[in-house]
Amino acid sequence: MDIFDVSADGHDAESPQGGGFYADDVPFRSGVIQEQSPPRMAYIAALNGFNPPRPEGHFRYCDLGCGNGTTLNALAAVYPEAEFVGIDFNQGHIAHAREWAERAGLSNVRFVQASFTELAGHDLPSFDFIGMNGIYSWLEGDPLSAVHRFLADHLRPGGLFYVEYMCMPGMIAVVPMWQLMQALVPDTGGSSHERATRALRLLEELTGGGMGYLQKHETARRAVRGYLQDWQRNEHRVDHFAHNALASGFKPRFVTEMCDEMASAGLVFGGRAAVRLNDPELSVGTQQLSVLRGVEDRQTRELLTDFTRNERNRRDVFVMGGEPDPEGAKAFLLDDVRMLCRRPAAAASRKLTAPGDREITLEGPGYDRLIAGFDGAARTPREVEMPEPVSDETLITAAHRLYATGEYFLCRKTIYDADWRDVPERLSMPLAMNRILLDNSIAEFRGNQMVAEATGGAAIWLGPLEAFGVWAWLETGRGGAADVLVQRFAERDEKVTVSGKSVPLNSLAKGQIEQLLVRLGRGKLRNMLRLGIVTAAD
Repeated sequence: MDIFDVSADGHDAESPQGGGFYADDVPFRSGVIQEQSPPRMAYIAALNGFNPPRPEGHFRYCDLGCGNGTTLNALAAVYPEAEFVGIDFNQGHIAHAREWAERAGLSNVRFVQASFTELAGHDLPSFDFIGMNGIYSWLEGDPLSAVHRFLADHLRPGGLFYVEYMCMPGMIAVVPMWQLMQALVPDTGGSSHERATRALRLLEELTGGGMGYLQKHETARRAVRGYLQDWQRNEHRVDHFAHNALASGFKPRFVTEMCDEMASAGLVFGGRAAVRLNDPELSVGTQQLSVLRGVEDRQTRELLTDFTRNERNRRDVFVMGGEPDPEGAKAFLLDDVRMLCRRPAAAASRKLTAPGDREITLEGPGYDRLIAGFDGAARTPREVEMPEPVSDETLITAAHRLYATGEYFLCRKTIYDADWRDVPERLSMPLAMNRILLDNSIAEFRGNQMVAEATGGAAIWLGPLEAFGVWAWLETGRGGAADVLVQRFAERDEKVTVSGKSVPLNSLAKGQIEQLLVRLGRGKLRNMLRLGIVTAAD
């Protein structure tokens, strides 16, 4: 990882509501969850043959276990005509969410402090979209049943439910490690932060001295190493460990079990929020692909895919009622979904990597036209003139594979002023919510998503250093940005990775900071300008 790629976790808050330990005395620092955006949920459902609710104009969206409201407030900011409701039982989370909503000037979002078992006593409407990120695996008993009842009662027919959860078989090796840490560092009623710090120090000692279990189980070793590395870079990750690894009562599920639970609420599986995993050729190796294609039942295919990939986390979309509508789905994908290239067409990637060290090339006159058509304006696949007639299915698959490269924005409306332009000397950031997100990234030294009306949610990820660079550009203009960053970094004690080595942030030279600003001006800031996240200052 080079100096400009310092990353941070983007998971939203988790508020388990079952028995056992839950760290309610430390905040869960959350980010904007890209997969929870209405356009992304609708796109996934349509790829799998369902005609989704249109994420335009007035619709209703609910976030179950909204945490501190980061995702919901961000969505409310880019959809002023829609209604948003966030629900969480943690008083601190709700207070934070309401504070940010007020600071952002949002009047279309409200937050309800309640446990899931108390929701029947609240007057809540029906919703077109419901999201739940990071909490489902910690629910059990009455709270879990209450969520199923809420979905059955409040998600409209054809409505979409996004849910993130731990899954088997990948978690089978990780669960024993977290259970071990809970036993070695039990909850004694003290500070959750201190408990998590003791657990991480002990974990560091155990792994440094060699542990046979971790040597034999690569998945567990990667999970442990990830937490330790994050903790070394950013002390706030201690609280994340407290909320996840030290929270008791979690239960990983096989995808077939999850589908059965959703069926009890009237929902059917509608696709994976990870875009490329809806294409079997991009999900498994060649040998496994032939077996996968021979399995007719969709749930069983998903189970086989999870075993092939050793998945330990899933982000899925479920559909209320689940009646397929292939024609309606095709119409949405061809006439409503717009794409915009993140890079000039000449530099666009023409390859997709797939399991088994395979490469899928995206070449030919059809791809040439699509790539050129998605550069300079956000267009639907049908708006791009093809060199010769192609079937709807071929056009949808080609557009999907381009999107799966990660080099395209999924847009909800046409952007006509998306030409590549130099970033001006001085910038402004018109959306108050984006400025809140940016300031929060700097305060906590963590990455986050910037949001845009054009994308209907998350648009551009900024790592911690990139967030500093954008902030300095906004504050002083390009000319004074490096000097102000030298001063700000001198006050910080975080570490960054430079040329493979961890170095203090306050040791960065002005030349290295100038390099950061040059890269921002040539890359992400240009796209932020195209999407309207930043504009030229008066």
